[in-house]
Amino acid sequence: MGKALTFFTLITFAAMLSGCIVSKTPNTNDVTIPVGEQVTFSVVVFPPTATFAWTLDGESLSNAESSYLYTAQGGEHFLTVRAMHILGTDTQTWYIITNSPPIANAGADQSSVLVNTTVTLDGSGSVDPDNDIASYQWQQTGGSTVMLTNADAAIAQFTAAVELGSILTFELTVMDTGGFQATDTCVITIPASPINVLLSTLVSIPGGTFMMGGTEDSYEQPVHEVTLPGFEIGAYEVTQAQYEAIMGYNPSYFQGTDKENNPVEYVTWYDAREFCMNLSAQTGRTFTLPSEAQWEYACRAGSTTLYTFGDDEGLLGDYRANSSDGTAPVGTKLPNAWGLYDILGNVYEWCLDSWHSDYTGAPTDGSAWDPETGFYRVIRGGSWVNNENEPGYFQSEYRAYNGPRRRETFVGFRVVAVPAGG
Repeated sequence: MGKALTFFTLITFAAMLSGCIVSKTPNTNDVTIPVGEQVTFSVVVFPPTATFAWTLDGESLSNAESSYLYTAQGGEHFLTVRAMHILGTDTQTWYIITNSPPIANAGADQSSVLVNTTVTLDGSGSVDPDNDIASYQWQQTGGSTVMLTNADAAIAQFTAAVELGSILTFELTVMDTGGFQATDTCVITIPASPINVLLSTLVSIPGGTFMMGGTEDSYEQPVHEVTLPGFEIGAYEVTQAQYEAIMGYNPSYFQGTDKENNPVEYVTWYDAREFCMNLSAQTGRTFTLPSEAQWEYACRAGSTTLYTFGDDEGLLGDYRANSSDGTAPVGTKLPNAWGLYDILGNVYEWCLDSWHSDYTGAPTDGSAWDPETGFYRVIRGGSWVNNENEPGYFQSEYRAYNGPRRRETFVGFRVVAVPAGG
């Protein structure tokens, strides 16, 4: 009786499993696979002594095992296995969707980024063979932290307000609708180049009102009130290296081993203006020469004394480069109260204004006076050719002039950045 029950149980169990696949891998009928990826498909059936036949899109495959290693091809496919055993035939079919993963492209590395400018990260070169990119995500992975805008778009931006020499790295992750993703990185370098040094050392001058001129000489009169808006001005005179970086040559007479720091000279007023125009074109900002009012306002730095530092001419040597043989590296003397170096001495500095013999009719809003007319242009600040026995050349109100086409070894310039909308 017991043997008969056991046999009956086995027959019943086998009958229950007839036509039934015990398990399958993958365990879903619809499968998404990236192109080129290998996936093992397999089935377990009862009874285990079965033979197997595999087909791909109806075409027989040379495989008689219970598993098959499939290499994903492009497009959509049907993979079928037939398991034949003493109880019949079982069939399993998988519908395979082959998804090509995206290819991320974070754009080329940028090695000459200008400080304080807007940098664009361009991932629009990313592609997906199936044309189904679902998302972009930018993330900074190295360097001084910056604030990314549109970090979840193909094109993101940030302002390079970082230290010179900074190296920033960014990673772009691209994901498609199938959940597949790819990454790429780009490197942004803000070098300590001559132009970046110039841009990073601009000084913000607050707007205000001051009394312009003096009473010692007629060409400094009448003393008059000027009200002008804020602006940015170079902390230093433009150096030979900066001039060469923009213009492609160095015209200076005093060329030595320190062109990185010595002021450019032997430039005409037109040369200086061309430098400003080229600098504007390269940076996307507007640069110009200072108006005479801007120059004196910045020189005085809120003072009403003879010199930017007070009335004691004995202190002149602390602020004025005192070489009698030529120019000296910029920034070697003390700055004035607003952080401007060599505002006294080293080289005279071109202003935008045409020369007038006095201030009768001069603008009172800080703008340049007839910059495109006249035989002469204003120069300010004194230079290395004026020695300490001539302190009047270094007074804040002192004015001089030069022909706009003349080149002198004692005349250079500094730049003003025009405010946006100005």
